[in-house]
Amino acid sequence: MFDALSDVGRDVTALKERQEQDRSGLARELGSLRTDVSGIENRLDSVADDVSRTETSLRAVRETTEATHKALENFVERYGRDQIVAHAQADLTRLTIEWTARFAQRQHTRALARGLAHALTEDALARQLTDSATIEACLKEQFLLEPTFWLAPAVLAVAAELTGDSRKAARARSHALTLGQDKATLFFALISSRRKMQAEAAYWMDAYLGGLDASHLGEEFRVVLEAVACAELGYDALSYARQAMNRWDRERNARIYARHQGGNVADLIRWEPWIVRRTEAATTGFDALRRLSGDGWQRLEEGWETASAVQATAGFLREAYSEQPTADTGNHRSDTALRHLIGQLDPDESEVQEQMRRLKRIIADGGRAPADEMSGSVTDVTDFGTLLELAVFEPEEADLDYPARLLAVHSAWPSLRTAVAMLAHRSRSLVPDQLALHVDGWSCQLTTSSETPDERERLLRELGAYVEDRTSASVRAVAPLWPRILGGLACALLGVMLGLWLQGSVGGIVITVSLFVLLYAVWGVVSVPVRRLLIRQDGDRRRVRAAADLTAAFDQHDALMYQWQIGLAAAVRFGSWSPSPGYGSVPRQADAP
Repeated sequence: MFDALSDVGRDVTALKERQEQDRSGLARELGSLRTDVSGIENRLDSVADDVSRTETSLRAVRETTEATHKALENFVERYGRDQIVAHAQADLTRLTIEWTARFAQRQHTRALARGLAHALTEDALARQLTDSATIEACLKEQFLLEPTFWLAPAVLAVAAELTGDSRKAARARSHALTLGQDKATLFFALISSRRKMQAEAAYWMDAYLGGLDASHLGEEFRVVLEAVACAELGYDALSYARQAMNRWDRERNARIYARHQGGNVADLIRWEPWIVRRTEAATTGFDALRRLSGDGWQRLEEGWETASAVQATAGFLREAYSEQPTADTGNHRSDTALRHLIGQLDPDESEVQEQMRRLKRIIADGGRAPADEMSGSVTDVTDFGTLLELAVFEPEEADLDYPARLLAVHSAWPSLRTAVAMLAHRSRSLVPDQLALHVDGWSCQLTTSSETPDERERLLRELGAYVEDRTSASVRAVAPLWPRILGGLACALLGVMLGLWLQGSVGGIVITVSLFVLLYAVWGVVSVPVRRLLIRQDGDRRRVRAAADLTAAFDQHDALMYQWQIGLAAAVRFGSWSPSPGYGSVPRQADAP
């Protein structure tokens, strides 16, 4: 036994020694691992520093690259703009040389034309302050320098007239008309007006108007129209202008008629949008009438709005075009038209001038001119029909003086008056003889032409009686359901008797159910007066509300028909009215200041 314990003790001692050895070895291994980990950490720190330095270097390289790229882009862009500017400057120099070579003499011709157009030149010849030979020599030189420019022979014709050489004047006029008929005829008309030769001015103005295309009127037409409308070229020229504008207006209506084939529908198609646009009527005040009239409201609204538009148009035209224009004894507008005509560039000049303007814009912007600047300019072309419509209804947009707008109104007056009459006829045809109103299931026919207070009271009484009859019928329909009530009472009585016989909890349940059935039967009798009272109260409210709606519809109908009739009456008065009827005949002199 003792030996066994000794062996165990030795084994334990040996085991402890081995554990100590293992512990020592493990400690040595852990120390070695710590040393390795520390070395790895040091190497990682070194690598992190290298990575940080690399990132810094890459960032610096990226910034340098971006700056270089941006500088290169700026250089390329600046170089491109410089090239554009250089080309633009070269083109501008070329065009300037071309302009000087081709058109410089035209400026001298224009200056000479302005001088000859001035009254002092003719006066200077009469008083022998200058001689005709000097003027003739100067004009011949300009004519030789500009043989294709219409103004040169036109000015030569004026000079020949001033010097009394009618044959030379006729030849020069013929040549000027060959080079530019429209501008030459207008020039002779304005020059004749400037020299107080009204018959001659009327002749040339008639020729000018006869050669115009009404769909492509030049930019000088507005200025000429104002001068003619003020009778600065004489009343014969004004008469010719009215005839030409009337002819253009008829031709425009004929084209519309050819597209639609409908009698006077051309007048209506042309002017209806403008007339309808004048109305300021609003239908917000007719809610009850709209609600009660149902499908009939659309017809009412269309006819009433048409009459309101006719009334507004008639009022606008009366207010705008009733005044007689004063006669202007000066030639301010014709002088303006003459200066405009003399200074107006011909198409070949305008093309070169526009190119030079675009090139100057490119140079001024440093080559940054937008793309739309590279496109050519659009010539200001006026369509007569559009100008006429704007002059009548949009004076501010038309930008014409009152006499010119009045002349436009007179030209458009036949077709405009026809369109107003057709709209008035349409509105009158939409006036219904009777109007159906629907209130709470009740309907009536309201006479639109002869409504009286007695008629309104009668309809209100009929509505009240109708609602009362419906309410009474609903009240009478509420009655006790005696078979159900008696059956419920019998079931309740049998249930109570059965519950008393069964006794216990089952009997109590049966008695409880029987009592509920009894209460239901009693409520079937008691609830009838309550339900009848509620139906009666609801009927009273409906009767009051229906009467109020019908009364409001009556009032709104009266107001609408009153406005409608006023609009139709305005259309009748408009048919016998004319804008400033004395215009173009006997002028009224302006009041002295």
